[in-house]
Amino acid sequence: MPLDRDITIDSLFQFLSFLQGFDEYMNLVLDEAEEVSIKKNTRKPLGRILLKGDNITLMMNT
Repeated sequence: MPLDRDITIDSLFQFLSFLQGFDEYMNLVLDEAEEVSIKKNTRKPLGRILLKGDNITLMMNT
């Protein structure tokens, strides 16, 4: 069952998505992902993406 997640990258971007999978390096497969620019306050739909684990600053349930 996918989990709803809010993931923050370098305090400039957030990804709102459903977590589909992960590996030992914390690389994430995200479904229905949206990139949220904190500075511009805009949203950009991305669909299914692979997010590298070394870019993740914070991950939490929403």
